[in-house]
Amino acid sequence: MALQFDSGASAGISAAGLDAVFETTVSDGVTLPASLAAGNTWTQNFTLHGDMNIEGGITATADGTVNNNSQAIGVENVSVPAGTFEAMRVEMQTTFSLTATVSGIGIPITFTATTVSWYAPGVGWVKSESSGGMAGVEVATTTIELQSYTIP
Repeated sequence: MALQFDSGASAGISAAGLDAVFETTVSDGVTLPASLAAGNTWTQNFTLHGDMNIEGGITATADGTVNNNSQAIGVENVSVPAGTFEAMRVEMQTTFSLTATVSGIGIPITFTATTVSWYAPGVGWVKSESSGGMAGVEVATTTIELQSYTIP
């Protein structure tokens, strides 16, 4: 079954004073290649449209793009609660650029993020660490780790 990015809501943002829902209108590129080898590079791009509700009853529409540029770096040992794995390290740079239109005025917003993920043969995604920010200020960090798994 393939992912279908161009049908229905594809992203949501909820933060203090802001709620936004985005739909993907166009997508192209590769999420993750079928086989990973050190040095491989790939890209994935999305075009988005959304509606925003801002504190105080302000509404806005937003249009923008998400550009992901990824590279397989090499095999590393990574330890998570599910065990220790020899896994391919993948680094991804993301740029999320949009223009929010409030009362006819366009406001450009750019968010950048770096994500490092590890994928183990026969298991899949075992860990990722992400950090991102706006205007040089870090606003988000996330770590996801595989807790357990079974192979049927």
